[in-house]
Amino acid sequence: MFVRGFSVFLLVLLTLVGCESRNDDQVVGKDNMPAQKVPAPEIKPEALFHEPVNAILVETATAALPIWRKYAPIKPALILFSNDPFLEPIPTELEDQAIEMVRNGSADQIKTRAVDITPNPLLLHRMAVDAAIKADFFSEIIWVLPSKDDAPLPPLEDFRQSMVEAGLISQTEAATLTKQGGSFSGSFRGMPVMIGNLSAIPLPKNPAWIHFDLSFFKPLYKNEVSTPLYPLIFDAFRKIRSAKLISIGATISSSNLGGPLSLKIRFIGRDLAHLIANPESLDASLPELQARRAQNLYLEQFMKKDEILKNCLAMEELAPDDATVKFDLYNVRRTHKQGELALESLDQAVALDPVYALEYIELANTAVEKQRPDAALKLLGKARAIFPGNPLILMQDANLQGKLGHRDAAMALIQELKDLPWSKVYDKNMPEHLAQLEEAVQDVPVGSTQ
Repeated sequence: MFVRGFSVFLLVLLTLVGCESRNDDQVVGKDNMPAQKVPAPEIKPEALFHEPVNAILVETATAALPIWRKYAPIKPALILFSNDPFLEPIPTELEDQAIEMVRNGSADQIKTRAVDITPNPLLLHRMAVDAAIKADFFSEIIWVLPSKDDAPLPPLEDFRQSMVEAGLISQTEAATLTKQGGSFSGSFRGMPVMIGNLSAIPLPKNPAWIHFDLSFFKPLYKNEVSTPLYPLIFDAFRKIRSAKLISIGATISSSNLGGPLSLKIRFIGRDLAHLIANPESLDASLPELQARRAQNLYLEQFMKKDEILKNCLAMEELAPDDATVKFDLYNVRRTHKQGELALESLDQAVALDPVYALEYIELANTAVEKQRPDAALKLLGKARAIFPGNPLILMQDANLQGKLGHRDAAMALIQELKDLPWSKVYDKNMPEHLAQLEEAVQDVPVGSTQ
């Protein structure tokens, strides 16, 4: 058995680490000059789901910021289809630097400081819309909440209270919210905001940029028997089509990177992008790949793993370079106890889409539970090779080395962690927690694995 107590330290550290921290250097572009603003590209407004609209897949809502910025000179509306409004306020002490980056920083800087899981960011993912408002990218915000059938919005007072308690708006902003027909209207950060759902989608005054986050479908989907996924998506999109929204473009965020959404639903992002770019597909039957995936989702409810494996192998023949299919194969091969083949499929998925390397971390946790520290260390090594700047992986590695009694290796990793530029805002307690972990490692007998 492993040395006891270390899992507690890891849990505390993972809970408290913001992993999106502060660096006081100035945000600048190439050659230490501020990035130049460019004029907005030419636009061609299209009716969403009536005409093709190019939808750009991004990892997080913050990853959409440099795309949104291109259109800031024309001040479109933002229509957000999401279960999360991304309105968490930027900490006051970081706001000036963060907004400077959002307005003038390069795409690489925004990726490093607002998208990647790193000890040196300025924005958390859930601050994306707050940042866009403060950077003056849009003329108004429309937030469309997920809703089942023709369900109305929650009572206004309940909605106000939930938003204030979540820290997303102030009491003053909450007081601006009023009910207008089937929607709410108000002002957040001085910008007009309208809130509706699929039963009552508010219409903007200007052509809009559309943003879908995969969290939109999370509260709507229960299982493939009671709420089949593709009919659910098609029904939602047909309701959106009936609203005749005028769009100048669209982004879709997967929210798998450091977010609450499972990698198992990552495939949805590509399907949404296809439907937005090919609206005629809403009135057609599912292509074979999606039809087989839908069938697999149904078969999972009845644990028909042989049929699922057969389907996945057929899907691989249809799309041999599709990371989502490789990941499906990985999952079904695990249910068949085909460990080596499953890991091979996962490796192939990662080669095609590196974000799937997050699964190595989950597998490492499973290996620890099954008393297989050698496998856990190997898996963490794979994850670290893909995400070399992710301090959570480094921390997990240090914790595991400590459990195994590899004191020197653990202490070296802890020193690496100490040398990182931890945030004085998001992770102000990190030095104390690293000191606690170091003390625990020092108390473990060398070579102990009990």
